[in-house]
Amino acid sequence: IFGDNHYNIPNIVIVFGNNHYNITPNVIVFWDNRYFVSTTFNDRHIIHLFTTSLLRHLTTSPLHYFATSLFRHFTLSPLHSFTTSPLRRMITIDLIAHKIIPFDKLSQKIHLWRFKEQRIVFTNGCFDLLHQGHINTLTSAADHGTRLIVGLNTDASINRLKGPDRPIQDQYTRSLILASLSFVDAVVLFDDETPLELIRLIQPDVLVKGGDYKPADIVGYDIVTAREGIVVTVPYIEGFSTTNIIERIQPPQLL
Repeated sequence: IFGDNHYNIPNIVIVFGNNHYNITPNVIVFWDNRYFVSTTFNDRHIIHLFTTSLLRHLTTSPLHYFATSLFRHFTLSPLHSFTTSPLRRMITIDLIAHKIIPFDKLSQKIHLWRFKEQRIVFTNGCFDLLHQGHINTLTSAADHGTRLIVGLNTDASINRLKGPDRPIQDQYTRSLILASLSFVDAVVLFDDETPLELIRLIQPDVLVKGGDYKPADIVGYDIVTAREGIVVTVPYIEGFSTTNIIERIQPPQLL
């Protein structure tokens, strides 16, 4: 089935079922010259989009032509062994990295989630050395909605905010770590002092910030509340910070 780029849908989907009426078993998705297996393809909204896309685009050639073309260019393992094959393990990192989304591509994801009437949550931070305090903030944020977008400070912005010795980990490493968390749906880098422009683009239903802030003092408060969204603060867990970790692993200074 051809996908519709407006909704950021894969180009070709081949559904393998036990019979003509079974659409929930393994699915091979062909996306940007890669493919992977999904076992949870039972979302009726997505199925509807695929169906309408098929009716729009598939007018001159039968579906089996595209399936045949796909198999001619790629040798696929049988489904019963595919999920444990070396190829499956190799592309896992690509699936994680796919959640790292450039600013100018984010609107495509947002349009799809809005179409599905999903509740979008946004939080942001440096997340230099991920620790329990970070996990507490992120999981609390995820609990407030359906999709969690994390705004991540670039290396340059952290350098301006925290000094020349920070960050400890570069922005791609930090992005990849956050994207590997199952409850994080998108990671977006921002280079400004605040994530105001990112919040203006996302228009989140829920804005979450870790710390002892008053909601009205949090950047983006006016944007979120203007569309009847909510702003939530998550208290820090005492004793957990990147600075504390750095101090503990640094060798003691000689007198």
